[in-house]
Amino acid sequence: MQIGQRLRDARQQRGMTIQELARITDLSKGFLSQIENDKASPSLDTLERIAQAVDVPLAYILLPEERRMRVVRAADRPTYRYGAAGLSIEVLSPLPQRGIAMQLVELPRGAASGDADHYHPGEECHVVLDGTVRAEQGDEAVILHAGDAFYWDGSIPHRVVNVGEEPARLMIALAAPAHFAPSADETTDDLPAPPAGE
Repeated sequence: MQIGQRLRDARQQRGMTIQELARITDLSKGFLSQIENDKASPSLDTLERIAQAVDVPLAYILLPEERRMRVVRAADRPTYRYGAAGLSIEVLSPLPQRGIAMQLVELPRGAASGDADHYHPGEECHVVLDGTVRAEQGDEAVILHAGDAFYWDGSIPHRVVNVGEEPARLMIALAAPAHFAPSADETTDDLPAPPAGE
């Protein structure tokens, strides 16, 4: 964990010099420099004083690296093609995934997100961005249009079918999706994609 780097970044983002930080915290400039270069191990009280001075929560300073914000740039999204109908799945969440995954799915006209009887552990929430789809779960089916959203339990057989004249686009959030992601040592270019929401 690079606490010093986080403290330095927070200080610099506020346009604060190390001299100003030393004055506010009543700590020496040399000690602060050692902390920022991860050459000193300050007490929690000292860290809290510095965190307050640079106006960041102490919890952020102590946050493990794997829990920090991750960014997926539009140009870097892993994209999969699935099935003969040309279903497109863009992974919006970073890999490896933790408790939630996000996908942007495009269904060509007449295409479905999977077989009528596919199911899996976890929950899903879908937002229809474009087009008209039929959401089928068990013996229930609902027509949805752009702007509509729906949620379901993935353990009940389900699928989404594009019933409109144009391609349909959906944003899908999947809870407990660890089995949806390729492993870290696999490349996305040569992987078959799971059906959307599967």
